[in-house]
Amino acid sequence: MKNAHRMMDGLSIHYYTVPGDWSDKGATVDFAEDEWFITMEKLYRMDELITKQSTIMDKYDPQKRVGLIIDEWGTWFNVEKGTNAWFLYQQNTLWDALVAGLHFNIFQNHNDRVQMANIAQTVNVLQLPPMSVVTISIES
Repeated sequence: MKNAHRMMDGLSIHYYTVPGDWSDKGATVDFAEDEWFITMEKLYRMDELITKQSTIMDKYDPQKRVGLIIDEWGTWFNVEKGTNAWFLYQQNTLWDALVAGLHFNIFQNHNDRVQMANIAQTVNVLQLPPMSVVTISIES
């Protein structure tokens, strides 16, 4: 940021909300109760990431010309049994909707710096139903 902020329009972050670790991300259905709470707790890491990155950016770009771009975010669970692992299919649930809604609130609370937020894999995989597209606009 110190040397490059005059030559850039945005800085990207991506963060997935995963109740487990990358070797076993957890089940999207039939999950243990503690996984619910872990997921809800981990989604707030996005707020921490934005806050910390914004603090650094504010030091070198106090006019907030450079936007913070959340280029990938959303839940990521194990793929459904019996599906092709490369297709990243996971069943969508109310859990995904709650995580998404809370992310929207976080992004809106940081609208002075967050200029764009793109849910990961916008068509047919992870937290989206088949053939969906989600677009959000951050308004100041």
